[in-house]
Amino acid sequence: MYSLYVRHGYLDKSRPFIKNVNIREYDIKDCGFTILQKEKMLSKKEINYIDSLIKLDQNIFIGELSRTRPELNDCINSNLILIRQEFQEVNNIDDDYILSIKRDAIFVKEKLASQTKIQGVTFVEKNIYDCFLYLNEIEFYLQTSKSIIETKGLGKNIENDFLTDLKYLISYANNKKLCISKIKQYSRKYIKKQLPLGSYRELNNGNMFVVEKRNLVFYINNYDSVDDLCINYNYMNYIIPLFKVIIQS
Repeated sequence: MYSLYVRHGYLDKSRPFIKNVNIREYDIKDCGFTILQKEKMLSKKEINYIDSLIKLDQNIFIGELSRTRPELNDCINSNLILIRQEFQEVNNIDDDYILSIKRDAIFVKEKLASQTKIQGVTFVEKNIYDCFLYLNEIEFYLQTSKSIIETKGLGKNIENDFLTDLKYLISYANNKKLCISKIKQYSRKYIKKQLPLGSYRELNNGNMFVVEKRNLVFYINNYDSVDDLCINYNYMNYIIPLFKVIIQS
């Protein structure tokens, strides 16, 4: 069955933990610019200017242009639907094999796409992961052999020591017994506030410490003592769910 191609954002949440399965991330390379040129939505002057920019600046410029000319965004979205549809159909990737869809990327379980050039755009195999975890609305994609972990759902430049700790624990996800042992050890230290201060910063897009004093709660970016910190958020939203997911695997 092919139907997910119409979605510009999708995640299969039925299995919050997948291990020992190849998960390929296919990026749709330069899709916006390619589509707008193909559909003749840009002037020659605009094409030459965009062509002169590096890729990041190209995406920024096209995004700004689309805000003033909504028809550009509509054109890109309608073409992406057709492109994803053909990608699924010619590669025989039915919906069961789709883990996630971002606007210009698809995460495919198990299947290898043999046809990657579709309607003038290229699906580039960016990464191959072998493990996936979904915790607190955040997606974790792992290459366990290389200790590489990518996240989706957090700001790109968030610096958070607890995230580093969590990635360390998750890196053992394919070894159930060892992972459970590591989580238990970490959990005991976490509850007793024996970890470095940075490990108690909340892992979310707020990225703050939570201080409780005199029945008042403060969200603060910098703090110098673990004693007054409320540590419930990371414990309830990451440590316990991670433990449950690994136990049940």
